[in-house]
Amino acid sequence: MPILEARRNDLGARLLKARLLAAGALVALWLSLPLGTAAATPKAVVSAGSAMGLPGGTNVPVSVSLKSLYGAQVVALNFDLTYDSARLSVGSVTLGAAASSAGKLISWSLPAPNRIRVLVVGLNQDTIPDGAVAVVSFNVQAGARRGASPLTLTSVVSSDPATQPIAHSIVNGAFRVVTRLR
Repeated sequence: MPILEARRNDLGARLLKARLLAAGALVALWLSLPLGTAAATPKAVVSAGSAMGLPGGTNVPVSVSLKSLYGAQVVALNFDLTYDSARLSVGSVTLGAAASSAGKLISWSLPAPNRIRVLVVGLNQDTIPDGAVAVVSFNVQAGARRGASPLTLTSVVSSDPATQPIAHSIVNGAFRVVTRLR
């Protein structure tokens, strides 16, 4: 009986060791995942770039970019971009490379003297990849005072192929009027 008891204890110890190793491997795998990965909601990050220009400068480009996180599939996007109209005016707005590659179109308007409204859509459900969705070219007023002013994104709406809104966050940019370019 003592030999049988010893073998049973040895087998029990081996099973316990195997279970602990398996549990340890699962914990190590779980700890290696980025925070929030397990239950992350698809999300879009819309970012306004930054730029600088001289008083009287024309067509200074500022990109508005998209980054999709956690499986977000953005197929359409609209936003407002506010700027300091005492320093800047909008010269033009063109489709960014990422939106162009997805076959999207761009439309824009000036609903207020310091605000541009941009709509990026298409007649398809192709997902817009990460990158520039629009390029706003600013003209710097001839008498613009030196310094930085914010480029602020507002009224951002992005949607998925089922036309459902996608959660988003924004990153604002800035425009700096300088007396000389470095």
